[in-house]
Amino acid sequence: MSLNDPVPINNGEPKRVILRLRYNEFEDDDSSHTDAIEAYLKAIGRKMDECGPQGRHVPHVEMRQEYMENNPRASFHVTLDMEKHAVREPDMNKLPHEIYRVRRGKDGTLTVSRLPDKWLLQARQFTDKMYAWGKF
Repeated sequence: MSLNDPVPINNGEPKRVILRLRYNEFEDDDSSHTDAIEAYLKAIGRKMDECGPQGRHVPHVEMRQEYMENNPRASFHVTLDMEKHAVREPDMNKLPHEIYRVRRGKDGTLTVSRLPDKWLLQARQFTDKMYAWGKF
């Protein structure tokens, strides 16, 4: 796993992180997206066991959609609510958001890289409405 600049922020504050994955790189099984979550958490010095219904961070995984099949450029998102217990019902317009692309190389190596804010604005049109904060 490698991480491209800038380094993800890990200040212990609540935030929403969106991971953008290529469908054809994470289609092996229904849980292959956990590799991407683990790569991101490792990049910020966190462990996978902090993520889940009883953990500090809650993942939301976009359901597979028909258009993704046989489309090598199709992407889907994994949204992480980080430090979910720090705030109950945040104002999503004030809550910090970050977006990263996670790519899997042919050798299986995962690369996490920050995307420009234009990608964040596009993804938030979906994620802010679709996923309630901190709910599994």
